[in-house]
Amino acid sequence: TIGPATLTRVLAAVLIAGLGSFPRALVGGVAIGVIEALVRFNYPAQGGRFEALLFIGMGFSVWFVTRRDRGTTRESFSFAPRIRPVPEVLRDRWWVRNLSTLVAVIGMVLAAALPLLITLPSQQFLWSRVLLIALLVLSLVVLTGWSGQLSLGQGAFAGIGALGSAALVRGETLGIGIGSQSFEVDLPALPFPVGMLVMTAVCAAIALIMGIPALRAGGLMFAVLTLGFALAAQQFLWRTNFFSGGNAASVTQPRSDVGPIDLTSQRAYYWFSLAMLAVAMLLVARLRRSGIGRIIIAARDNPDSTAAYTVSPTRAKLIGIGLAGAIAGFAGAALGGLFVTIDFFELFNVEASFRVVAIAVIGGVGSIAGPVLGALWAIGLPAIWPDNAVVPLLTSSVGLLVLLMYFPGGLTQIGISARDAVLATLARRAEPPASTRPTVTPRADVTEQRPTDLNADGSVLTTRNLQVRFGDNLVVDGVDLSVRPGEIIGLIGTNGAGKTTLLNAIGGYVPATGRVELLGRDVSDLSPARRARHGLGRTFQAATLFPDLTVRETVEVATEARHRTGLASTAFFLPRGFTCARRQRAVADEIIAYLGLGRYADHFTSDLPTGTRRIVELAGLIAINQPVLCLDEPTAGVAQREAEAFGPLIQRIKRDLDASVVVIEHDMPMIMSISDRIYCMEAGTVIAEGDPETVRSDPRVIASYLGTDERAIERSQHSERQTSP
Repeated sequence: TIGPATLTRVLAAVLIAGLGSFPRALVGGVAIGVIEALVRFNYPAQGGRFEALLFIGMGFSVWFVTRRDRGTTRESFSFAPRIRPVPEVLRDRWWVRNLSTLVAVIGMVLAAALPLLITLPSQQFLWSRVLLIALLVLSLVVLTGWSGQLSLGQGAFAGIGALGSAALVRGETLGIGIGSQSFEVDLPALPFPVGMLVMTAVCAAIALIMGIPALRAGGLMFAVLTLGFALAAQQFLWRTNFFSGGNAASVTQPRSDVGPIDLTSQRAYYWFSLAMLAVAMLLVARLRRSGIGRIIIAARDNPDSTAAYTVSPTRAKLIGIGLAGAIAGFAGAALGGLFVTIDFFELFNVEASFRVVAIAVIGGVGSIAGPVLGALWAIGLPAIWPDNAVVPLLTSSVGLLVLLMYFPGGLTQIGISARDAVLATLARRAEPPASTRPTVTPRADVTEQRPTDLNADGSVLTTRNLQVRFGDNLVVDGVDLSVRPGEIIGLIGTNGAGKTTLLNAIGGYVPATGRVELLGRDVSDLSPARRARHGLGRTFQAATLFPDLTVRETVEVATEARHRTGLASTAFFLPRGFTCARRQRAVADEIIAYLGLGRYADHFTSDLPTGTRRIVELAGLIAINQPVLCLDEPTAGVAQREAEAFGPLIQRIKRDLDASVVVIEHDMPMIMSISDRIYCMEAGTVIAEGDPETVRSDPRVIASYLGTDERAIERSQHSERQTSP
């Protein structure tokens, strides 16, 4: 039949082709058809065996066949609505600062009172289902809204949570192995809450196992892999004895007590479902405001800059994937307890995963309130008006298209737009506060340079015979570069000379041969994040930073280098988590004040002009406090008047951090005035090296880069004389 099963087979053939070869896709498609025919012919009574093999083959293809992006792919997406910061003139008003909390509390109180008004058990069952579906959709807030990864298998994770917890409550036998090499383990019967927690951990582990190869290949591979997983679960996993208990289509999950609470009544289970949703929403909100949420979003928006801030983008995305799997498994276990009799082919089929994605999009991906609004829209409206002819149209795909046409951020965008309009009106009527912000000088521990080692030749950074190839093109050809302590090294050359690629090779962002020594250690085989942890700072030519983070959040991401956020301490509200958050905030605020960015602290970086974003980049460098800094065209896209201030600013940061700097720059007066030595590159090789006067007078540099325009040479000489002591 035409549907998910056919789509999965097509995508499997595409994966075999590595997303790039039509002949391999054709061969892969034929091979899939032949293998399916053989499996179904030899094992006609064992349904789902081929789907399980297909999923394994998809995982193999993702790991070994498709291209590798080292976890730094930019093929993620974000269409979550942005919540604008509260206007400064309103921040002294308590109700404005706590508006979202007040709305959440009012909503929870009304939801808690609902069973007292609706006494029919069938209606209480329905609203419990709305709450638990919202809990399941909450997993996509973390996965899709934050991490930018799409899952088409959240229904399968929920099914594992439901059927697995039911099996643990029954005390089923778990078979491990294949064929004659398998053995069985008799599991003890566990209480319902314990079974829920165990399957929550199991679903998190499964999600992580699937995420590792998907992120290694990059792109939307996680969506493809989870679709194959959902199909394999529907056709194979649900039929195994452990999950099905030997039944054909359904299993029983009897409700039990949770401590002193009896869950046998629908009203009690409704309140239990509401409590579970409230706890999960509180946890997700806590994580979003912490370093965990910031690094996940940063890794989605700009993995290169995230790595430059010492945070592994792969680790950050895996945290999001694991959290999403855990939430989905927990929601599934709670759904199993709600239904008591679990029809697994109906509740946890492939189409259920598609519905979860649709509900997330309707409510608003990335918003914690979105899952509740989406579940109310898709499930609550048909229940409230079952006989209304318009409601099915609103909750169908047609209604979804109309909604997204006017509100691409989902239903949450309507509330956010109304909030912004009200706050903007109040801000216009309020009197602006007096400016009392003093100029702040960071504490000594903010800019104090950590002890560093030197390379054998006395340098802090050395490259030896560094080469970079893109296919048949040799972009960097045998470059030897040395940076001594406290130096500013200028890197000049025409566009396409290989300057940025050289910095990328030093930072580990492109594959390279040769040797890179940093602070007494060979870092040639280390990832960008690990090189950053060893003391290498980096800014980038585009200066995109993290569009969905504010200036303060961006600098707080950089403070992860010195105050690493712990997942457990943050999630469980431990003192260490609060201490880490306070330290990050204090360091970020001091650096923001130090660079005069206070008025932009709560602005999204994507809303800032290019020059201000460049300063935010430098704020990140101060936060990570690295001994070696690599700056890629810090004045690119900046007006001339602003660019003139960058030379003294770079020298100031270099002096305050006691750092060594490698800077690419096309502004000849500035680079000549601030550099101790200069390297000039042409066609991937260094054609000249020395002090500014020597390089400026080199005939090869004049012919290659400066040309015969005497005005450019005289302008650089005049600028250097003006800035020299």
